[in-house]
Amino acid sequence: MTTRRAVLQIGAWAAASAAAPAALATRATAKTIVILGGTGFVGPHLTQEALRRGWRVTHFNRGKRAAGGVAGVETLIGDRKGQLDSLRGRSWDVVLDDTGYIPTCCRPTCCRAPRFRGSTTS
Repeated sequence: MTTRRAVLQIGAWAAASAAAPAALATRATAKTIVILGGTGFVGPHLTQEALRRGWRVTHFNRGKRAAGGVAGVETLIGDRKGQLDSLRGRSWDVVLDDTGYIPTCCRPTCCRAPRFRGSTTS
C-alpha cells in the first residue's frame, strides 16, 4: 500500500526534477547556488546534482540535521523566522527554496539575498 508520505516524496521529487535542470544548466562559468534547507527531504538530491554539474553550493539551515555540514558544501546557520544575518551581504546566481510553503516566510529570506537572477518572488 502506498503511504501518503511516499506520494508526497514522489510529487516533491518530480517537481524538483522538473525545475532544477533549467536552473542548474544556465551558465558555463562558475555558478553559485544557495539551497534553503538542503539536508532534508529534497535538498540532498538537489545538492548532489548541483555539485555534479560543478556548482558551488551553499546551504542555509538551522544546522540540526547535518550538524557537521555536508562535504563540499558551505553551510550558513540561521532560521527563516528571523535569524537571517548569515545571508546579509552575500549573493548567489540561484536561490532555491525547497521548503517555502508560506509566502510570508519566503519573502524575507529571499530579500536578504540581494542579488539573484530569475526570481519569481514578488
